[in-house]
Amino acid sequence: MGLSHICRNKDALLDLLASYAAGEIGTSKRNPFLENVLGSGSPGSGNYVETIQNLSTEAAALGTQWLSAIVYHVCKETLNILPSFRN
Repeated sequence: MGLSHICRNKDALLDLLASYAAGEIGTSKRNPFLENVLGSGSPGSGNYVETIQNLSTEAAALGTQWLSAIVYHVCKETLNILPSFRN
């Protein structure tokens, strides 16, 4: 399987990844996280790392949960396309 299985399914994988451009995954965590970033007073400073480091623990947790939801969803859907990679 391996690489040949990925190559045979590349169009489905590319479509899957392109579908995430709309940003609909994890919006229940994304929206409050982004509100915290925008309300932090430094989102336009251009220093992403500083902005994130200055967030409250709760706001940072929302960001982590949002990113975790994206990773979980992408992995789950990828394994639906490539079931031979499950174990």
